[in-house]
Amino acid sequence: GRTTSFDLLGEAVLSESEAASYEARYIELLRDLARHPHALRRTEGDLPVLQVSLKLSSLTHHFTPVDFEGSVQRVLPRLQRIAEVAREGGIGLTVDAEQYEIRDLVWEAFTRAFGPGTAFANWSDAGMVVQSYLRDAVEHLREVIAFAHVRGTPFQVRLVKGAYWDY
Repeated sequence: GRTTSFDLLGEAVLSESEAASYEARYIELLRDLARHPHALRRTEGDLPVLQVSLKLSSLTHHFTPVDFEGSVQRVLPRLQRIAEVAREGGIGLTVDAEQYEIRDLVWEAFTRAFGPGTAFANWSDAGMVVQSYLRDAVEHLREVIAFAHVRGTPFQVRLVKGAYWDY
């Protein structure tokens, strides 16, 4: 009854060419996983057995709340291309929680990519990680729940203890 989540390590990128390389590596990983028999669902509504955890900071060299809108705009096309390959292959895609400083930026990109009116609005295999040990985790979860109601299609939420004790 468990699922497996894959990740690419070393997500900090220093150039757009490195970000393009990460996008290509995620797509290659998803295509490899899609060939595995576990990528196929047994019944409608099952969670995907294979999942990939994606750090959005790996998709642009400049992912910062200082340039909030620019960061979202740089990440969205790559996130959407990766999500399309995941959806086609029957692989779940979870947007990972990262440093607290960029959490709201990650959340904004997630809502724009998977919200109502988008190509992925009805895709239930999208997911988001929420760090549960943060002081404002309950408030953030309320925002996540409100988005789920507006979206209308369930999505996965992975609660993790979190490694950011300083926050």
